[in-house]
Amino acid sequence: MSDKHTFHRADALPAGFELHGHRLEKVLGAGSFGITYLAEHAILKSRHVIKEFMPESALREGGSTVRPKGENDRELFEWGLSRFFDEARLLHALSHRNVVKVTDVFEANGTAYFIMPWLEGATLHAWLKSNPRPDATQLRNIFIPLLEGLKYVHDKGILHRDIKPENIYLLSNGHPVLIDFGAARQAIGTKSKALTQVLTPHFAPFEQYSAIGSRTPAMDLYSLGACMYYAITGELPLESPARVPKDAQAHLVESRHVEVYGREFLATVDKSLGLWPEDRFQDGLEFQRALLAEGAALPDEDKPVPPVDPKVPSDGQDIDGTEVIAVKEVEKQKPETPETLPTGAGKKISWKAIAVAVCVLIALVGAFAWFSGSKKESRVPITASTSSPASEPSKTPAKAPSSEAGSSKTFSNSIDMAFVLISAGEFMMGSGDNEGSANEKPRHKVRSANPSIWGSMR
Repeated sequence: MSDKHTFHRADALPAGFELHGHRLEKVLGAGSFGITYLAEHAILKSRHVIKEFMPESALREGGSTVRPKGENDRELFEWGLSRFFDEARLLHALSHRNVVKVTDVFEANGTAYFIMPWLEGATLHAWLKSNPRPDATQLRNIFIPLLEGLKYVHDKGILHRDIKPENIYLLSNGHPVLIDFGAARQAIGTKSKALTQVLTPHFAPFEQYSAIGSRTPAMDLYSLGACMYYAITGELPLESPARVPKDAQAHLVESRHVEVYGREFLATVDKSLGLWPEDRFQDGLEFQRALLAEGAALPDEDKPVPPVDPKVPSDGQDIDGTEVIAVKEVEKQKPETPETLPTGAGKKISWKAIAVAVCVLIALVGAFAWFSGSKKESRVPITASTSSPASEPSKTPAKAPSSEAGSSKTFSNSIDMAFVLISAGEFMMGSGDNEGSANEKPRHKVRSANPSIWGSMR
């Protein structure tokens, strides 16, 4: 979503075009299913990202109107347009700081559009070009919050389906966001006459190569693990079909990278890349706990996250040079409705847990401000900045009170964030009338049905 570079597509709307109260500035990216523009609101002068449904089965005529190329393409176009609206409604209903937000959706020019906030930063793909081989702490800073976002969408029965470095966005303050959910593309793939699945090689698990079979969170967790593998090695993992019948995927715990990252950290990434779903982490919390288990062994001094090289281009293509690829023919069927994932039954919180909640109230207040959109800037930028270098974080990780016996950990990191594992149950949150800041009020009761990992900026 950075505006540092312009991409060209012959059938894109021109700069200066007026659309739904916005003036288009430039094309940010384009793929097989649509075009993304940077636009400015005509009255508010705020900048936004507008995504247009413009599949390969369509063409533009008269300078703006979109229509199917032919009658044989009409059914596919209309089906895809319906799924595009589904994706917009899905993202509009989501509200999580690690998941992209859709603010508006509208029809115009014979097609559909949705509007998202314009985010200053770079994709993980672009960031890795100027920051090859990030250390374990930097990777935790990126992937633990992303797992929090995945837990949120999985709890709502939604799968991302297309996690890759180009779909992980790092804001200028170091905050990671998942973008570009693959629901619409998945639907078009299952409906098309080629009867193909649409996915990104090297980042898709084996079960995603078929339109039939169950879909579970383990699918997205594989893709996230593949992103970590790429960040660590600079190489793409094997395409999952190539791992059958003999799995030749290299294990990181048996590589030279052990000297830098340690066996436990690399074993976590290896597990996330299990060929079969049952061999992987089954939910985001399990993955987070494995990454946090290494927290006690963090070095005394955390390295700050370096800024993105401004010369590194933004992503117009995926790592393999293509946005998506059709990989396997399947039987014709309607796309699967994402499975509703089971939620854990709420537990009665113990008095011990209540005492723990009181002890970590200060940390929770910080977390509440963080989740409610605090604009506090991180001390360590990721993108290019003219600000002074980041101040050195504390050398002594904060000690976390135990919210679950033997399972709670906190640690210091390059953006000075503390992660705390909180048990399921009820506790009070916020500040009273005569204490704290305005965004910490009112004092209210919070209930969590499942244990979760909270973060706060110190």
